[in-house]
Parts: sequence; C-alpha cells; structure tokens
Amino acid sequence: MDLTLLGTSGAYPTQGDACSGYLVQSKHKNILIDCGSGVFSYLQKIIDFNDLDAVFISHMHPDHFIDLIAMRYAMRYSDFKDRLNVYVPKSAISYLHQLSSSLSDTKPFFEKSFNLQEYDQIQYSFGDISIQPFRVEHSVLSHGMKVSHDNKTLVYSSDTKICDSLRHNLHNVDVFLSENALGGGAPIHKPINHLFSSEAGELAESSNVKKLVLTHFWATSDRELCRQEASSEFSGEVIIGEQGLTISI
Repeated sequence: MDLTLLGTSGAYPTQGDACSGYLVQSKHKNILIDCGSGVFSYLQKIIDFNDLDAVFISHMHPDHFIDLIAMRYAMRYSDFKDRLNVYVPKSAISYLHQLSSSLSDTKPFFEKSFNLQEYDQIQYSFGDISIQPFRVEHSVLSHGMKVSHDNKTLVYSSDTKICDSLRHNLHNVDVFLSENALGGGAPIHKPINHLFSSEAGELAESSNVKKLVLTHFWATSDRELCRQEASSEFSGEVIIGEQGLTISI
C-alpha cells in the first residue's frame, strides 16, 4: 500500500502545507484518514474525490476534520452516486449536527453526501485494506489508526501523549506515522497532550518499528531539529513528513 501525506501542519494550515490528512491506497481502494484545513484541495491533486472508499476521522479538532465541509459541498454538486462512508468517534455525529445547524437551513446537512458512522475499536475492512481504531490520550476523545494490507502495517498516532495503547499497537509495525507537535523548539502548552519528537523516536525504538515518519508540526518548529531529536532515540530511518510525500509500505 501507499501512504501519501496531504498535510502535515498542526493547529492551522501554513504556507504551502495543509493540516492533517493522510491518503492510504492499495491497487483497488482509497481511504482518507483525517481531513483538516486545506486537505480536500490537495487531495484532488492526487485522486478524484469520487474515488474515495471511506474516510476516518481520528478526533474532532478542526485541524483534523474541518474540510469535511468542503468535501460535502463537492460531493453534493458532483456526479457522486452514493453517499460516502465517513467514520467518526463516539458522539461526533451529534457534534456535526450542531455545527451544521449554523451552516445551512437545509437539514440534514452532512447526510446529503455522507453516510456518517460512529466507529468502535474493532477492525473495519475495505477490500484488501483493514483499519482498526484504538484509543489514545488527548484533550478530547482521540483514536490512533492501525492500517494493514498484505502483511504490512502502518500505525498513525493521531494527536496524543505517550500512552500504553499506542505503545501496544506499535509492536513490529512497518511504518509509524507520528505526530510531534512539541518537537523542534515548539512552544510548550500545559497540560501536555502531544508528543515530543524524541518521544516519537523512543516509542519507535522500543516497539521495533521499521520506519518513523514525523507529522503534525507546529508552524514555528525546526523540522530538521525534529529529525535530530527523534534520531537521538530511534536507530532506524526517520522521515520528515511534507505535503505530497508518498511512502510505499
């Protein structure tokens, strides 16, 4: 499978980069994980949005889901035949209904384009790709994602601090796509609900991860310093995520 980074900025899109969005592709399936600010525009450089098979949202912070609004309008006024399956955390459908009430007098808003489903911590299969959400620890309900295809595994951290569930799901994975919002000289806000780059490296090293990809950078972070901090703890390859980067897994 291929992983394409559609955006790697945290909190807000920066010049030339969107917020969190990650396209996972096999020969026959296209799955989008997170859809933050600017992601939907860049997605269309890679694939036709009508070719998406599903969307998973890790948590309900705008830098991870807000471009669902743009996607909804695009699908509403395109030739998309069926509603797209969009998987969201528990209680997120109610949240989206509250949001949509301020966006449109037409009800329902999102359901015209999406089949919204609140996911559990179970495995979901889409042809040859499977995805299993798992709880992580953040300021809101947040889920990492474990993606499998042909005996290869990708784990996406979502937004989180170090936690046992993340460490458990990382064991022997091929690629760890990790947030590192506190790395590279980023400002530290308490309580701490994100990862330092060095912590991402430590998690990768202790879990025998093959490759570490850093993402979700603070706007002022020094990305090369993030790499150095992660490499101080991880003996494997550390990749600095950037918009448009594709990694074959």
